[in-house]
Amino acid sequence: MIIQEITAIILTKSAKHRNYCVAGIDCSTGKFVRFVSEDEVTDGALTGSDLKYWNGDFQAVPLHLVKVKVKAHLKGIHQTENYLIDRSQKWTFIRKVSLADVLELHAPEIHKNIFGNDKEFAFSFNLINIDYSLMLISVNNLKLYTDTDSGKTKAAFDYNNKHYTNFSVTDNKFFNFEEDEFFQAFLVISISDKAVPAGMHYKFIAKIFA
Repeated sequence: MIIQEITAIILTKSAKHRNYCVAGIDCSTGKFVRFVSEDEVTDGALTGSDLKYWNGDFQAVPLHLVKVKVKAHLKGIHQTENYLIDRSQKWTFIRKVSLADVLELHAPEIHKNIFGNDKEFAFSFNLINIDYSLMLISVNNLKLYTDTDSGKTKAAFDYNNKHYTNFSVTDNKFFNFEEDEFFQAFLVISISDKAVPAGMHYKFIAKIFA
């Protein structure tokens, strides 16, 4: 098996099945990568142990520049950015970077809409011509609020002259967060690879830079 090393800036360490969904920008291509495990129960989520650096002192977090050993490029149905990590190899921390460094490498994306429509979910037919599952966008009028039914953090915002609402936030920093508003923010948005029984692929705000 050929082991490949990816140098990336980590952008997300969001909640996924009590573990983490970790994605970032590949410094060699400027494109998104998502680091996944072989754990089918958690749909490839990474554990805190997976994210520990070689000296074991601390873990990878957003805006860390790191080196990660991967075993394979695992393209899902919609998640084309997935790379299977080598769990026998610890990650290497290089340095902390800024959001400005990220935006120089990967400018905010401009799309007609977010994953095929202007709802908080997409159907499979919305994704037929979409070959990505992560996006970094600049939004305005971001409002964070707590959903009264689920008790979870939700978001509403404006993007490309459209208003979006009811987006689930999986950025742990904004859990149990009091209602707040930001005139401008940068969001990393992800979409699920598998559809729920109703045939919907939910969209998640995996990271908020505000």
